[in-house]
Amino acid sequence: MRLLTAFCAKICSPSPAKNLPALFYRKAVSLTRNANHGVSAIQRPYLKRERLFAGTFLLFVSLIVARLIRLGWMDLCGGVCVARPVLLFGTVAPEGYRIGLPILWYVLIRLLHLHNWSNLDAAIEVVCCFSTLLLLYNLTVKGLNDFKERIASLAMFLAFIQFPFAFILFRQRVDTLPTSLFIALALLSVSRLENRWTALLLFITFLQSFIRADVPFIFGIALVLINVRDLRSHFANLARGLGVMLIAGCVQVYLQFVKFPHLPYSTKVVTFHENLNSTHLIIFTLALAPFIGVFLLLRPSRIDLREIDRLAVLTSLLYLPIWFTVGVVTEVRIFVPFLLALCVVAPRISTGYLLPAPRAEEASDNIP
Repeated sequence: MRLLTAFCAKICSPSPAKNLPALFYRKAVSLTRNANHGVSAIQRPYLKRERLFAGTFLLFVSLIVARLIRLGWMDLCGGVCVARPVLLFGTVAPEGYRIGLPILWYVLIRLLHLHNWSNLDAAIEVVCCFSTLLLLYNLTVKGLNDFKERIASLAMFLAFIQFPFAFILFRQRVDTLPTSLFIALALLSVSRLENRWTALLLFITFLQSFIRADVPFIFGIALVLINVRDLRSHFANLARGLGVMLIAGCVQVYLQFVKFPHLPYSTKVVTFHENLNSTHLIIFTLALAPFIGVFLLLRPSRIDLREIDRLAVLTSLLYLPIWFTVGVVTEVRIFVPFLLALCVVAPRISTGYLLPAPRAEEASDNIP
């Protein structure tokens, strides 16, 4: 890429003898970029290679994760994989309120005449994992104009997702990756202003509320707080946030007080004191340390966070006290969907910190 850039710069360098060819070249490149939505004809193959490489890498990650999850459930259930949410369907809280995936499983089992739960679980995990990672990758590189910065952000993204996946493989629950997919789709919906994306956001919120209603509720609160300062220009996203909160809250109230009003909790509701254990605090710190370290570089990285970046960070910060107060911090899989959302922000900060500021003559060599 450097050789190609230097070659083009050498040919098109404005000199008295070469002013006319350079002018024709820049005009041709400008027309090509406009015709291809800002992607120059020279860089289009590199963009395709980037997407192909990223998609292949993420697919292999998803397949490996699904296999390990399947083997983990097989070991847990003695060779016959029947997921815990199915076993606890409508029996104890909070698993009893999470009826979305068990219903989906029963429908698929009947339609496809399946007899092995573990294969169905693995298939769902592949779809959710690959879709989540692909969406997060696109959100990470969205808006990056410098090709080197795109490649560096992609490399950082592929590195950072290893941290959450290290905690997915242990004590895996079937709601972890579907919840991660919800957050990825929600971030994508917020970045678009069309009404169809609003409808998509509200629809996936309704579905997610039958899996884990706390996640969309916190996401809605964060979306409201991000946009409440400027009601005129951000009214659409403010209304979206209120709608997400309303849907998630109503579904949880229905499940908890109407559908299953007498479900006992299988564990203590408030676990704050137990989480102060030294072992718990070590795991809690280990899970968050890579991202805390990166965010300390925010000021020297010269990066201005986008709205979806601030939304991902604020949603994670709002959920942290809930996880520490009513969850078990050794079960990092509870917080994994938010760690994956932070993988959109961390690569951009790292890249801004590590790469030098682009020079003026390199500003024209970009990809939108």
